[in-house]
Amino acid sequence: MKAFVRMMPRIEAAETLAAVNRAALGNNVGFSSDIDRQRMIEQLEHRARGFAPGEEPARTANPDDLAGMGIGVVIEDAPIATGSAAAGGENG
Repeated sequence: MKAFVRMMPRIEAAETLAAVNRAALGNNVGFSSDIDRQRMIEQLEHRARGFAPGEEPARTANPDDLAGMGIGVVIEDAPIATGSAAAGGENG
């Protein structure tokens, strides 16, 4: 039941977004400007992705963030391809 209740706003936003996009194709009816129409579409897309109004997606941690949490990060260079694979051979 919890999943159903949580999904309803996403489903409603996706359906509304589809309707707005259909109605907005080729005209600007219902919005005072293109900026207002775009803002509404962005809000609906945000809700359709499962975020509540004002909620932002989690930011990806960078190595400095992880170091601040005591997690060590080692960045290594990618290995250099050698042999027939590097030359475009068939048996790479």
